[in-house]
Amino acid sequence: MRLTATAFTILGLAALAGCNSSQPGGNTTRGSGTSHAGGTTATTSTSNTGDKDGTFTISAPTLSTHIKQGETQTVKLAVKRGSKFHEDVTLKLEAPKGLTVDPATVTVKSSDKGDDIAVRVSADKDAPIGDHEVKVTGTPATGAATSVDFKVTVAKP
Repeated sequence: MRLTATAFTILGLAALAGCNSSQPGGNTTRGSGTSHAGGTTATTSTSNTGDKDGTFTISAPTLSTHIKQGETQTVKLAVKRGSKFHEDVTLKLEAPKGLTVDPATVTVKSSDKGDDIAVRVSADKDAPIGDHEVKVTGTPATGAATSVDFKVTVAKP
C-alpha cells in the first residue's frame, strides 16, 4: 500500500512539472481558445491547414529567473519549427510594471535557427518584490499566433 501512495505522489509531481513550451502556432486548424497546462499559457486560433509539421512552438525557461532590484539577467527563448514551417515569426514580450525586457520585439527570420534567442530582463530599483510573469507572443506572417509565459522572481539587493 505504501508503494502505491508513493508512486501516485511521484506521478502527480511529474505531471505538475510539465514543460514550458507553447501550443503550436502558424498554420493549424485548432479552434480559438486558451489552454493552461504545466505552468504555460498558449493561445491558438483557426487557420487553413491542420498539418502539425506546418506549425511552430515557443520555448521559455521552466524555472523562475531570479533577479534583484536594479539588476539585469539574460533569458533564453527558442522558436521550434515544424519541418514544413518556413515563415518569419515576430516575438513580442510584455513585462509587468517594474520589469523591462530588451528587446521588446524580436523577429526570427525563416532562415534563422531560432534556438538561442537571448533577451535581457531588468528589474527597476523599486520593482515589486515577488513573482511576476513575462508573456511572449509569437506571430507568424500567416496563421495563428501562440504564446507562453515565463516567471521572474524579484528580490531585494
